[in-house]
Amino acid sequence: MTNIRRTNSPHWRRWLGPAHRCVVPLTSFCEYDTIDGKKVPNWFARDESRPLMVFAGRTGPAYGR
Repeated sequence: MTNIRRTNSPHWRRWLGPAHRCVVPLTSFCEYDTIDGKKVPNWFARDESRPLMVFAGRTGPAYGR
């Protein structure tokens, strides 16, 4: 998991401790933005060559396995 917006939600509470921290490697990522009332993908990359970068994430249950 890389995007938890409501950390005060009881659903996420057990996954917020240090035991569930991880590093997520990436070259780019997408967040949705709202433009004129519509959800539009907004891509982020460090630069045009997209070198590898990392950010903090959370490990948790694997749904659908």
